[in-house]
Amino acid sequence: MRGGARARRARWAGVLAAAVVLLAAGGPATAAVAATTPAIAGLDDEVLCRFDAAELGEVSGMALSRRHDDVVWMTNDSGGGALLYAVSTTTCRIRATLRLLDTPARDHEALATGVDAEGRNVIWVGDIGDNIDGWPYARIHKVVEPRRLRDASVPVTTYRVRYPGGPVDAEALVAAQDREQLWIISKEPGVGAIFALPSPMRPTQEPMRAERVGSARALVTDASMAPDGERYVVRDYLSAEVFTGDPPGRAEARFRLPIQPQGEAVAWTADSRSLLVASEGSDELVRVDVPRTALGTDGGLADVLPRVAGFDIYPYVRLLALGSAVVVALVMLRRTVRRSRRR
Repeated sequence: MRGGARARRARWAGVLAAAVVLLAAGGPATAAVAATTPAIAGLDDEVLCRFDAAELGEVSGMALSRRHDDVVWMTNDSGGGALLYAVSTTTCRIRATLRLLDTPARDHEALATGVDAEGRNVIWVGDIGDNIDGWPYARIHKVVEPRRLRDASVPVTTYRVRYPGGPVDAEALVAAQDREQLWIISKEPGVGAIFALPSPMRPTQEPMRAERVGSARALVTDASMAPDGERYVVRDYLSAEVFTGDPPGRAEARFRLPIQPQGEAVAWTADSRSLLVASEGSDELVRVDVPRTALGTDGGLADVLPRVAGFDIYPYVRLLALGSAVVVALVMLRRTVRRSRRR
């Protein structure tokens, strides 16, 4: 019994130690973490299924299909190739893989689904990651969503984007549901920016110029417009915020998400009432209910922690609180192990 108890304590110590590493890193650099690390979900969250971590080990973009029921499109980020995966939301089975023809995959960080200027259902692929803030322009790739789900190589239309003020690192792409209109949300440590792209867009060699239309929260890793087109969600590594209307919109609710190794993907369910979230370093597709309450749903924490000199401190306070809780748990666990050994 004593040996079994000690083994269980050792396993929990390993889990907690991994959590400390992840929390200290704020999400990045999860390559050393097993690809099947589970999320720490809330009571109302539901793990729908587990996908193939060998194929989808670095999920960074996710968008609900407009043509196929119970399907989301997924993509891996840097190094993942110019590939799109149609994934079942009930079984997590990959139902089709699309290879994007003649398309460089510099850092595909975001997906969105919507319509183009011709009214076709399309998948927008955001080649918008720029960790060094060094690319002269970002790329948006358009893929017409196929009628049948089968493996195929598909043609792509590419649009180049230049930001006012120079290069920007971004991981979030939002698409209107009734017209060709896209927004990019930057990933900043303090306060991000929302950029609107021209509508309609033109696939010319000369990059089109994005227009800054508002500010965003810190560390945005993904965003998604609800299928009903009435609101959109923005996520970071630990929490989400819902806005009504088109970006920048009006803040409606802010709430915690499951703790994941590196949460970088979010999409809505077809009824526009819940979210689907996924993460690098995890094979779980998790459903999260969206609260129907006002701003500050996270125990009032979001409401009492406003931006300080424009700096969004909310995710850092949550990170500090979680890290402190893990440290306290490790200390208590260590004391328990010492007492058991003395006996």
